[in-house]
Amino acid sequence: LLDAALEFVKNAPDEEFEELLRESGDDLMQLEKRGNSAFEAAFQRFDEQKRQLTGALGTSPLVGGVGPSAAVAKEPEDLLAALTVPQVREIAARLEVPHYVMAGFRERRVVLESVPRRFLARFAAAAGAGVNEFLASLALPARSVVATSSKADIKPDDRPLVTFEQLLTEAMVPVEKRTELLRDGD
Repeated sequence: LLDAALEFVKNAPDEEFEELLRESGDDLMQLEKRGNSAFEAAFQRFDEQKRQLTGALGTSPLVGGVGPSAAVAKEPEDLLAALTVPQVREIAARLEVPHYVMAGFRERRVVLESVPRRFLARFAAAAGAGVNEFLASLALPARSVVATSSKADIKPDDRPLVTFEQLLTEAMVPVEKRTELLRDGD
């Protein structure tokens, strides 16, 4: 039953979902605050698990598969690299961002700490992933770009990281939309 409810929440049209919430008599602001608190707790658990895993891998004799056992922590999957062009377009449309913003994430040019948790949660859901799985994927190192002839002064790999706000500005997202995307809940 819980799986069915979660599936409905993930896939229901916004209007239908909001109507059900209004009919329930629950305070929408209170529900949003509870949801944001749940995301905050999930992010804190993820950060703690990442710190523990990083510490364990840094001292483990199993790093690189060398050691008495082949049981090595599974490398996170690059979820954004696995997306097709139509999927990237669909996600960009759902998030209401230009393709340039999607490219910034795929190229790992965005300082993740600058991205509002609310946006990351929506991005993960649009990509069909759990928040923890999605964050682990975004934390992967940038993919190496195949050498191509280019007249640019800066190689693609050497481009500096930018904040989410800078990325939105570079993508020429209007100020009102930028403000909405940067909002991290009330």
